[in-house]
Amino acid sequence: MLNKAQLIGRLTADPTMRYMPSGDPIATMTVATSRRWKDKSTGEKKEESEFHRVTFFGSLAKVAGDYLKKGSLVYIEGRIKTDSYEKNGEKRYSTGIVVEAMQMLGSKGDGQQAQRSEPEQASAQNDEWDDDGIPF
Repeated sequence: MLNKAQLIGRLTADPTMRYMPSGDPIATMTVATSRRWKDKSTGEKKEESEFHRVTFFGSLAKVAGDYLKKGSLVYIEGRIKTDSYEKNGEKRYSTGIVVEAMQMLGSKGDGQQAQRSEPEQASAQNDEWDDDGIPF
C-alpha cells in the first residue's frame, strides 16, 4: 500500500508553532498549490488553487518554524491523514498532510519578495499547458 503526497506550493501564512507536553515542536501551516491551463473552446487562460493543511513534527517542525514565512516556496513530501472530531455533537473530518520531508525552494527571504526569481518563473511556466502545442 502507498500513501504519499508531494506538493510544491507557497505558504499562505507564517507557520503556527505548538509544543507537545514532552517539549517536541509541532508546526502547522497551509500550502497553496495552483494549476494553470488554456481552455480549448475559448482560448482563455484559467487557474485553480488548492489549499493543503500540512503538519510538521520534531526537528522538521523546528526548521519550518525558524525558516518558513508567508509566501515561502516549499516542496513537501508526506502522507495523507484524516482525523475525526466532534463539534456541536456532530462528527466531522479533517484531512491533511503529515510532512516527512521538506525542501525550501526559491531564494533566501523568498517569503518577503513579491517578485519571483528567474528559475521560479520558469518552473511556474512549466505548469501552463498550451494544448495546441501537444502532438497527440
